Amino acid sequence: MSLTREEADRLVALPKTIEQVIHWLPVGPSTSRFRFSSVVNCPPPNPDLELIGNVGVTNWSFVLLHPSMAPLRKLTVHGGGHVNPDGSDAGPHHKHIWDAEHQDRITYTPGDVRFHDFNLALEDFLRECSITLRAEYAPLTIPRRLA
Repeated sequence: MSLTREEADRLVALPKTIEQVIHWLPVGPSTSRFRFSSVVNCPPPNPDLELIGNVGVTNWSFVLLHPSMAPLRKLTVHGGGHVNPDGSDAGPHHKHIWDAEHQDRITYTPGDVRFHDFNLALEDFLRECSITLRAEYAPLTIPRRLA
């Protein structure tokens, strides 16, 4: 069974929690790339989801994953190259939404994200995805500003 847009939207809107501290970990020996993965608790009988964050010097992303690995929502900042199914350029700051036909290739430029700081953007993404962080969050600081 393919995950529908309606089911993805329902899961995104459902109140959810993260109970553990989000720990950013360095990726490899580098001190300029970091990642975290957290379990997102959904009320039964819904499946738990996963929130993944990736940050580098010039790009970052947050994705809410279904157990089938379908990205229900994704927020990204990166260089050009992503093209929407209609052929339009997604631009460097965009959100992805899940659709059974196009998977996560459909994007739009949101007006509700503080793109100048990925820590603040994470807060905005959690709010959009109806996720309450019940543990402490220590903001990540890396040498160069991301925007």
